[in-house]
Amino acid sequence: MDGISKTTIAKATLTSVKDIYNASCFVECIESGGDCYTTCNILEQFKVKSKLKDVKEAQKMLKSFLKENKTILVFDNVKNQSQIEDVVPMDDLFSCNGSTLIATPRVLISTLLKLDPEGCLNLIMLPNELDWCRSLTSLPNELGNLTSLIAFKIKKYSNLTSLSNELDNLISLTTLNISECSSLTSMPNELGNLTSLTTFKIKMGSSLRSLPNKLGSLTSLTIFDRSWCRSLTTLPNKLVNLIPLTMLNISKCLSLISLPNELGNLSSLTTLNISECSCLTSLPNELDNLSSLTTLIK
Repeated sequence: MDGISKTTIAKATLTSVKDIYNASCFVECIESGGDCYTTCNILEQFKVKSKLKDVKEAQKMLKSFLKENKTILVFDNVKNQSQIEDVVPMDDLFSCNGSTLIATPRVLISTLLKLDPEGCLNLIMLPNELDWCRSLTSLPNELGNLTSLIAFKIKKYSNLTSLSNELDNLISLTTLNISECSSLTSMPNELGNLTSLTTFKIKMGSSLRSLPNKLGSLTSLTIFDRSWCRSLTTLPNKLVNLIPLTMLNISKCLSLISLPNELGNLSSLTTLNISECSCLTSLPNELDNLSSLTTLIK
């Protein structure tokens, strides 16, 4: 997402929410040597009127203003993080309760090597633009600090090999979507601690062979989509504990050879999709006990 559409959306977002802040600012990043200009521009938009001697005095005044006010800043067309950090004292911005920083990148982030969520304790959702981070091999443990996060999507991280054990600290998480992460081979047991999770999708995980039994502790789960996982051979028996589960999709799991008998105890299940599971030659008789089942796709 680049060009005018990105800028237009950023400006529209600022316009729609700026009234809940004490001050707002839209910054168009320039190539180089713009620290003084940018700082003075921010102060002007914040309506701070003062004669400034140099950039140090301007930065000192900006730092003081950010400490005392709830602000929202939009940095548009950002090429690198230093364009923000050289102007805005990040720690002071985020130490202010309710202040917000929005940054729109100039380039695609498919070469992202590190994701740093520090200072984002009130973040509730990650943007779609974090898809396609092909160079990212792992997720930082600091993600576990995002205790207000309610939705987390990881898509097309083709070199991601593991998930952080600290994800179990995401106590507010209701939706977890992991799709097309072809190098991901396992899931941490700690995911079973996400007791607020209602939707869990793990799709097109071609290297993922099994799931931890502790997923049976996800007692709020209503939707579980495990489709297109070609290497998956079994399902954990503990799925029987997912009493609220209404939809289970394990279609196109080409290596799946059996279903646990315990699936028959999922009394709330209304939809079961086991289509195109070519190695699944028989179904357990216990599936007849699925009293709420209305749709069986096979």
